[in-house]
Amino acid sequence: MNEYLIAQLKQGRLNKGLKQSDVTKLTGIKNTTLSNYENGITEPDIDTFLRLCELYHLNYAAILAEAYGLKISGTDFNIKPSEMEHIEKYRKLDDFGRETVDMIIDREINRTTQAEEAAGTIQQLLHQKS
Repeated sequence: MNEYLIAQLKQGRLNKGLKQSDVTKLTGIKNTTLSNYENGITEPDIDTFLRLCELYHLNYAAILAEAYGLKISGTDFNIKPSEMEHIEKYRKLDDFGRETVDMIIDREINRTTQAEEAAGTIQQLLHQKS
């Protein structure tokens, strides 16, 4: 299940001040089933998802768009609404601002790549010692 969607459902319940047992009483969804949804073990079908969104007063369309993104026609590329907001902000920058953002993105990609490589090396060493 999508982590964003899980977080939104759980936060929606908490924002309404509902316990899982309250949701069970109001919807008939078993407490264990609801717990499985919120822990990402299983996911609700679309009808159940919509019913929970209605109960929690959540915008289901916005959640689905952010959780799964929008497919860019003719590509394998998906983009989320929050990412589109970043692009809109980026386009408003002058040359110096875009250069600064590009530099930070490159630095962060290098940092995360190095961290992933280091983690892979550690895993290999641990498996060799086993």
